[in-house]
Amino acid sequence: MGDKRSILKDLRRRASALHAYSDNNELYSIVGSLIQRDLTTSKCRELISTFEEKHLFYFALFKPQIENPKKSWIENAKRDITNIRKNTAAPSLRECYAISEVISRNVVLMCEYEEDGFRGIEIEPVISEKDNKNDTPLILFLRFDEENVHFIRCDENINRFIDCGLTITNGKHLKCLDKRFRNNFDTLRHFLLDSEFHFFSCYSFPDAFPVEMTNMFELFAQIIYGTQTNEKGVKDLIKAHVEADDYIQVYMQLVNVKENFSKNIQKNEKKAVKLEAQLTKESFRKRMIDWKSAEKVHLFALASLFNAEIYVVSPEDVSGREVSDLYLPICGSYLYTFESPLVFKIKKGSTSFEVNFEKQCQCCRKTPEIIGEFPIANNAIDLERIRSLDLIPCCPPKSRHGLHEHYKHILENNKLPDQRDITPWPGGLPNDIKHINDILAEEGRQLEHLLGGKGTLAQCISKEVFGDEDVELPISFTENNLERSLQIVADWTGFPIYIFQNCKENCSWELKTPITCVKATNCRYFITLFLQKENGNQYVDRIISKTGCNCMLAPPYVAKKVDGKE
Repeated sequence: MGDKRSILKDLRRRASALHAYSDNNELYSIVGSLIQRDLTTSKCRELISTFEEKHLFYFALFKPQIENPKKSWIENAKRDITNIRKNTAAPSLRECYAISEVISRNVVLMCEYEEDGFRGIEIEPVISEKDNKNDTPLILFLRFDEENVHFIRCDENINRFIDCGLTITNGKHLKCLDKRFRNNFDTLRHFLLDSEFHFFSCYSFPDAFPVEMTNMFELFAQIIYGTQTNEKGVKDLIKAHVEADDYIQVYMQLVNVKENFSKNIQKNEKKAVKLEAQLTKESFRKRMIDWKSAEKVHLFALASLFNAEIYVVSPEDVSGREVSDLYLPICGSYLYTFESPLVFKIKKGSTSFEVNFEKQCQCCRKTPEIIGEFPIANNAIDLERIRSLDLIPCCPPKSRHGLHEHYKHILENNKLPDQRDITPWPGGLPNDIKHINDILAEEGRQLEHLLGGKGTLAQCISKEVFGDEDVELPISFTENNLERSLQIVADWTGFPIYIFQNCKENCSWELKTPITCVKATNCRYFITLFLQKENGNQYVDRIISKTGCNCMLAPPYVAKKVDGKE
């Protein structure tokens, strides 16, 4: 208790001194020395603002401090950042998130709480890799007065504050979608001092469970920004996102904008290709800003913009059986997808979306199960379009060149190192195997040729999970029953298994699904294996991605089996 009082006394004294000499540069004075020795506050302001402008896809999501209705949301956000850089305006909450990215460290925003001592939230970088050499968070003590927020750096170890009663209110939700984009210190302060601090989400409807709206853009404005009046801002963000040079070709694949351009093209035969591309892009833009309803392309854009999984659940028939569509981020530069998915329901015969908010984070709620389909549950979109999308990893590595963490749930339990042997098989490939590789290459896959393609199921799964085909598995297989053994693997890993078989004139994929999916709800991973019979023996080989990981590819197409009696 004495330690707590001495810390509080010192922080109050320092806050009082800042109140008397405040010039809106406190935060930059603190951060400047962390970035570069003798970095002035003006240079620090410029560096942080330049970083925000460079990564506008993320920082434009933060609500502008001043909204000019005659300007677009993006224009207001740019002016906001420029005003802070050039006119020494007070930093907003957005700058705290930018600082975390620039210094590649977590930042703890902490304030005094009367009964429990201290409360705070922890900010984790979402677009910049953390500096593993310095994993100590920067602790900032916030002192609020009528006009300003004062920042004081705390050099003490965070454990000392925890011993004095510090509660990190979002300690279990660092990777969840929250209220950051409201960009409001008052919202943050209310949350920090809320008696129900265990509840952490972007929840915005205090009196209504569930909430139903016909306009998805209004609904997102309410969820993310706390008011439906920011619907136009959400539309501005979507428009800017899908029309970005890096993304527009991806989103155009999701919309059928082919029209009859023959008359125009006939008049300009020399420029036919260029003119058709121009007309197609114009048609796409018109379709995007129609805004009559939220189409699939809008839902993919919303998922990518706000870095969250979106489930849309709708009844299929009179029996009330629900069908779930999953929309994942397909464009962006985030390190990971937020772990709090948004689930919307469409009632039968209705055009409205229903979302059920409870006093808990969305990461705690059960999501609809979707197995074997990706990134949208049904086949409404041509598989060729899906395969061409630039998909981001769902379980990224801790370091830039590390391994994806799809098997974290198994590796932690077995406490075995995951060491990948990527040495290629030294022998040549027979012609029939080259033919298989040619087929797989069309989908961005190839045979690993493990042990010359003469491996067993156990060896392939050992290599798949532990990186070494000689590791003994903690599961046992049914002798002479490959079908049952494949099901055992699916149930143990929690991942669907796609099996490619070569039967002389016909090659096909089959699917084994686990009884229970892997618990990481945002994981899109699946296993791919090759089975081949030769001289009475059955061999198994791994099928791997040519350029990355299975989570960045669409799953193989599995043809439906038709009963011959029909």
